[in-house]
Amino acid sequence: MMPSTSFDSSTISVFIGSIESGRRSFRVHKRLFSSRSGFFVRAVKQAESGPIPWEIAMLKDNASVFNLYVNLTYSGSIATKCSSAKDPKEWATLVQLCVLAEKLEDPRVKNRIIPQQHGPENTKRGAFRRGVAIPVEF
Repeated sequence: MMPSTSFDSSTISVFIGSIESGRRSFRVHKRLFSSRSGFFVRAVKQAESGPIPWEIAMLKDNASVFNLYVNLTYSGSIATKCSSAKDPKEWATLVQLCVLAEKLEDPRVKNRIIPQQHGPENTKRGAFRRGVAIPVEF
């Protein structure tokens, strides 16, 4: 049996956003994304029984954030434009990515993002003992 990270599996199309907001299409490896995400397991199963078996639509999600998720899933690193997690734009992007990872039920991505938000110096001193409530719009 091939490992779940094999790129030999079939791909699926994921459509992000509505037509009005500028829908984008992503091709991702079904086995890789299903191995990491409970959402993708269910979405693939549902798509396979639908009229177009290799298409998933996520109409309310942000394509730029999903692009970061795809890059992180394939590369293991977060590609952002800002230089520091202390930058408000960087922080907002990481929060949006964490919310998406929660929706997709992908703990690996969430665990990768949280140290990025707090910085490596804070993770060593136990910065995660108390949570911080951040309002997020869905």
